[in-house]
Amino acid sequence: MTLDAQSSDRTSVDSLAWVGTMAGMEWISVTDRLPAEEQRVLVWSQSNGLHIAYLDLWRQWRDADDNPGKKISHWMPLPEPPTDRT
Repeated sequence: MTLDAQSSDRTSVDSLAWVGTMAGMEWISVTDRLPAEEQRVLVWSQSNGLHIAYLDLWRQWRDADDNPGKKISHWMPLPEPPTDRT
């Protein structure tokens, strides 16, 4: 599921809360704490919605395609990958 910033604010907020609940993790405000450099994390931004990004060596957000991240407000660690080998 991809969430984008074009959906209504209420839908975006509800979807953001749902993702956090389903992953069993809490969203962390960027004003409270930032992830380690180059650690890929799930982020929320008003301009791009929900996506994966990281902080580069200069502490600037970059998305998975190495483009600058914009207006990121919250992040959470990615879940561990599955362990079964089916």
